[in-house]
Amino acid sequence: METLSEIMPPYEATVWLKTENDMLSNQTPASLILENKDIDKIHVAIEFQFSEKIDKKRKKK
Repeated sequence: METLSEIMPPYEATVWLKTENDMLSNQTPASLILENKDIDKIHVAIEFQFSEKIDKKRKKK
């Protein structure tokens, strides 16, 4: 979840974690994390949905 903290404010990241996601079979990322399930799928969802923000952050480094 380090990636989320780098690309968005804490409140926005929390909202994303608690929102059902189509890429995760309409489950919330938070519930999957708590169940220790599909962590790789969560990472892929983050990379896909926030690719522009991630690219901008990487270019700054």
